[in-house]
Amino acid sequence: MSSKKALGPAEKRELVGYSREEFETSLRQACMLFNISTSVYYYQAKRGDDSEVIEQLSILADLHRTREFWMMYHRLRKLQFMWNHKRVYRIYTSMRLNLRNKRKKRLPERVKAPLLCPIGPNITWSLDFMHDTLSTGKSIRTLNIIDDFNREALSITVDTSLPAARVVGYNVDVDPCAGHTDTCIKAFFSPTDDLTILLLFS
Repeated sequence: MSSKKALGPAEKRELVGYSREEFETSLRQACMLFNISTSVYYYQAKRGDDSEVIEQLSILADLHRTREFWMMYHRLRKLQFMWNHKRVYRIYTSMRLNLRNKRKKRLPERVKAPLLCPIGPNITWSLDFMHDTLSTGKSIRTLNIIDDFNREALSITVDTSLPAARVVGYNVDVDPCAGHTDTCIKAFFSPTDDLTILLLFS
């Protein structure tokens, strides 16, 4: 059993024309060779006016942007437009309505407020992450804790991975040294038993 797609009337017409031009066969012989009748060979499709279908689809597309083809088709039926679904779908795709219209998600409006600067040090801090790559190709991340008043770096933590649990631990660990005037250096073990050094500057 052949898996090739059967030729349609349009392809057979082209083959008949090619046979007549290249091999000078008669029309009757060419039609018999490609199994097509002369009436089908001379037939020319008369496509009707699609302006009304285009108009109605445009109206529905403007009113309901997220509706798919079948929803629009059934709506046209309810409006007493009894067009064939194949004809409507052909026009629907030619108008490129079958492509999904990606609409932007509406995010809640952000309340704009001026940034307040603290009146002194050790009142509010900010966390900042940075990323870099070593010459060996290994990636590292740094966690910077900065005083919002004088932009002083209170802590710079460097590691290959900084999960959320460790970040919370660092924040708590920095707090006792916040009011010190000298440099504090603390070392502790992470849950994975990797030694991490936390440098605190104040």
